[in-house]
Amino acid sequence: MYSVGIIAEEIESICKRFTTQVAIEDLFRVYSYEELWDEVNRIKGYMDQIKGKKIGLIMQNETNFILHYLAIITSNNICIPIPYYSKLYEIKNSVSNIGIDFIITSSTELIQINDNLPLIDWLSLEKHCNMLSNTNTEDILNEPKLFLQTSGSTGNPKVVMLSEENIISTALAHANAVGINQDDRFLITMPMHFSSVLTTQILSYLLKGATLIVRNIPMLPRLIMKTIFEERVNCFAAVPSLLRQLVEKAEVTSSPKLRYICVSGAALDLKLGNLILENLRPFRIIQTYGMTEASPRISLGEFIMGDGNPSCGNAVENVRIEIKDEKGFSRGINEVGEIYVKGPNIMMGYYNNYKETKRVLKNGWLQTGDIGFLDKNGDLHVVGRTKNMIISGGQNLYPEEIENCLKEHPDIMDCIVFPLEDPILDEVPAAIIRCDRDIQIDELKSHCYKRLSNYKVPRSFYFLSDFPLTKTGKVDRMETINKIYGGKEREAIL
Repeated sequence: MYSVGIIAEEIESICKRFTTQVAIEDLFRVYSYEELWDEVNRIKGYMDQIKGKKIGLIMQNETNFILHYLAIITSNNICIPIPYYSKLYEIKNSVSNIGIDFIITSSTELIQINDNLPLIDWLSLEKHCNMLSNTNTEDILNEPKLFLQTSGSTGNPKVVMLSEENIISTALAHANAVGINQDDRFLITMPMHFSSVLTTQILSYLLKGATLIVRNIPMLPRLIMKTIFEERVNCFAAVPSLLRQLVEKAEVTSSPKLRYICVSGAALDLKLGNLILENLRPFRIIQTYGMTEASPRISLGEFIMGDGNPSCGNAVENVRIEIKDEKGFSRGINEVGEIYVKGPNIMMGYYNNYKETKRVLKNGWLQTGDIGFLDKNGDLHVVGRTKNMIISGGQNLYPEEIENCLKEHPDIMDCIVFPLEDPILDEVPAAIIRCDRDIQIDELKSHCYKRLSNYKVPRSFYFLSDFPLTKTGKVDRMETINKIYGGKEREAIL
């Protein structure tokens, strides 16, 4: 159990220990750890006057975001990061659904539009806090520190509540498992409102005395590689789609000196992992597994070149993983079931959504909705999502297993497997393919039949030149499937 104010204590301690060490570098300024704490403490002073407020934060990837984020969560207010690319309609919905008191922003465009939103220019924050000052002085460890909006399948995002214990336990567990140290120069390539950036990047690296390299996003592949070389970056994290672009489009002529790359947001397939090792030559690739409801880190492990069955590694410290069947009974080694997680990283619940909270939190265990198994070494293997599962003739098929098989074909760049209705089997698998050249159906059939049971082989293949991506850089499964039903494809039927 962590004490009240532990985040502030840990940050202050590390800043006093590494006073002259560089904490943050952006295009305009370098912040030492001493300067970082001075700035955070100055803003925190304003925030201490208005405890208990729900404070939105809309900023690009910039040092200002980090300073205000740290000031809010160390002042006993609640931070609600909002994507910088959000439309006015989306921002209004967040304000209404969550009851945001005000939003700090550095966007002059938003300030000018305003449209009755409770927007505060960051330069006017001191004046605003003075006006709102109150006498609430109570500090409670298990009060929420972060509200994170997740993508909701029903159209309304769920709001994950994270406590101080959730945040600090995840940040330290990730840092220790990766082996972060003060010599690390970490480039942030993902939006700062992501849960993984907030805890396992910003906090994990600052709490170990490392240096954060900050740039506006999106960063094109060539700019990322240019920054890596010029700023002597030796580690970064990225989603697989960005890593693929780095390999395909960055035109890397020499190898950067990378200590490691963390893979976040999705699993790295074997072919892409080997390409990264061959082209970018990091000393290590670290595959992570997590979800916002777990703050987000659950497990991580090293990707080994040529390993035919890569895993997501062991649970991080103080986190337990169990595999359970549909009745809630534990499964054995290598037995597939639903993944459950327990530990200090598990969220407090969903804000104003008791029904959904009760559905996923059971006796302290988080029901992830992911399907997987634990091997004899305790490594976690994720094989699919319960919501993606295909039931064909009473047999459960996991699209991710079939996708991994297809991606082993040298000319397939990406693929998505989804269910098609069938009059006899109810559902059969179909595949959408993005490839380098025209592939004959017989060749695809042969590739699949050599590796999969017959009932797992896709009955139909569709081809697209490009896959749409979500705002987080992942392949948008539903939008890609909708393209097929919209008639924008070249189809080949087995």
